[in-house]
Amino acid sequence: MCCNARPGIPPSLDLPSSALQAPTSNTFAGLVHASKQAVNELSSSHRPPQSLFLVSKAVYLGWMEQNGGVIVNVGADFERGNPGMGHNGAARAGQTNFTYTASVEWAHSGVRINSVIPGFIASSGLDRYPERAHDVLRGVKARIPLKRHGTESEIAAAIVYLLSDAAAYVTGISLRVDGGLHNYGKSTFYEVPDHDRSKPFNGFPLYKRPKVLE
Repeated sequence: MCCNARPGIPPSLDLPSSALQAPTSNTFAGLVHASKQAVNELSSSHRPPQSLFLVSKAVYLGWMEQNGGVIVNVGADFERGNPGMGHNGAARAGQTNFTYTASVEWAHSGVRINSVIPGFIASSGLDRYPERAHDVLRGVKARIPLKRHGTESEIAAAIVYLLSDAAAYVTGISLRVDGGLHNYGKSTFYEVPDHDRSKPFNGFPLYKRPKVLE
């Protein structure tokens, strides 16, 4: 399949929202739509790129263009593909690319834009996966160099850092909070020994571990 580019090179602010969903465009949404009609049912309730673009554009034009600001997006790792969840991988790739692009186009307004890429996080969302996925969710620790799931607090801490003045010179990055999972996935000749040396950070007193991990 070949998806040709649309004529012209408009900056992000000049793009209509339809550019993120037109079936004939070269965007991720258009590619997925053309690839499989059933994806329409999934994207109707799961549209991170379109909602990300619309919200970011609104806050930029409404405030940040004149006053500056910081945007932090939360995405997902897509660089090695996403078998079984292709619609999500395509969407997250577009989300991250928008982060990179807008960080350049909006820099002159004093706006920083970054992205956080979580790994396997022990949140209540894990309990929403079908039962057939439970063994994978429990056993994924073996693939993670830190040998554990991440916590919601560790994702929140990364977001707080990127929003803070301590990150004043950081823009246009994807910060992985995944216990080393992405890099270990590329390793062929080394196996991380099992260990319990990585202690989780938990700053939420009301946190409850998901039932699937108990």
